[in-house]
Amino acid sequence: MDIKEFAEAYRLRVKNNGVEGLIHGKYGELADMRDAGRFRLRLLAVPRAADMDRKLRSRRKAALAAGLEMRSQGEAESIFFFNPTDPTQVQLVVKLEQPSHQAAREGTRGARQESCKGLPSVKRH
Repeated sequence: MDIKEFAEAYRLRVKNNGVEGLIHGKYGELADMRDAGRFRLRLLAVPRAADMDRKLRSRRKAALAAGLEMRSQGEAESIFFFNPTDPTQVQLVVKLEQPSHQAAREGTRGARQESCKGLPSVKRH
């Protein structure tokens, strides 16, 4: 499985930066390592703030607890390898990274709910 097939299977968007295809998210990016079928999860703490640092540490702990292979750890990023054919790892990776379509959809839902506050609810049949 390559990054395009992965993106299609999980309804994600791939952007090519000229070197590799990337799936960008709110907290990082995914890429195909072309190394024994493994993909890379790169978690970022950007912009640098105490809140983003806490989120990075929390995501790092969750990835380690789920058995993802840590490749490097810095102050502002952590890099893990994962198996794109393992549904458990994929589910966690998508949750940790929050790809752009998911973050956008959740933001839209929240805004829609916020704008509907105070309106009477309507039952649909």
